[in-house]
Amino acid sequence: MAIDHVGHGLSSHIPHESMYVFSQYLFHVRSIYEELGWSSSNLMGHSMGGIISTLFTATFPEYVSKLVLIEGFSPMTSKASDTVRLLRKSLEEEYNSRKSNSYANHREYADLDEAVQSRMDVVNHYPGKQWISRSAAESIVRRQVGYLNENRLLTRVVYIFLCIS
Repeated sequence: MAIDHVGHGLSSHIPHESMYVFSQYLFHVRSIYEELGWSSSNLMGHSMGGIISTLFTATFPEYVSKLVLIEGFSPMTSKASDTVRLLRKSLEEEYNSRKSNSYANHREYADLDEAVQSRMDVVNHYPGKQWISRSAAESIVRRQVGYLNENRLLTRVVYIFLCIS
């Protein structure tokens, strides 16, 4: 089973005034396990899904037999003494972004090929020996794309990566 988390892929977005938070993603994964009656399964996460899968496995290890990450990375952590400062910074960034109501959390491309190439370039710049096929990159981009002025592409960039959470 493949899950499109809220606000990703083909799933609906939450209202603009709402915030995406990791605890909500963990709640959704746990709810899926409960709804399907799963006591344990192998769990695979791609990109941000890798962070969610890692946090879910750490929080609910009894639900996960094996964890697989694809283009995954661990959640960024910091010293406990930095928590209040970073939380304030995150909330201020979120507030300022919403106040400006800009397209800061979107990227504009001339066409689909340019957007796909950009996605492939991002993967090629990761440390190590990663790669992504053109068809896989196109599949990811097509789930994120919208159109501007009929001929320009606008891809959604998940805001959670643009500010500290």
